[in-house]
Amino acid sequence: MHGADIRRPLGITTTPQVDTVTFVAENYAARDFAVASHTTAKGIALSATNSPFATVLGQRCPVRSGPVLDLVMVMAGRAAHLHNLTGSGVAILTERLRNH
Repeated sequence: MHGADIRRPLGITTTPQVDTVTFVAENYAARDFAVASHTTAKGIALSATNSPFATVLGQRCPVRSGPVLDLVMVMAGRAAHLHNLTGSGVAILTERLRNH
């Protein structure tokens, strides 16, 4: 997460190991720890387009899909990654990040 925070504004592209980022996504979706990742994603079905990561976090489940790194970054509160995601949950996550 912090590496992506640094690389993005500098225009440095990288492709992290999908397995590693999937592990982080699963942990972020499961609970709030250092960031309110579970709270941010609650009630939204998340589905990675480049990894097996998929979850449903509540009763109301609008689909939101995109690269697993972008899902992780959005769960961590990084609104700059919202544009890489699609689905009906975009508006909900946008509003949640705006209110952080």
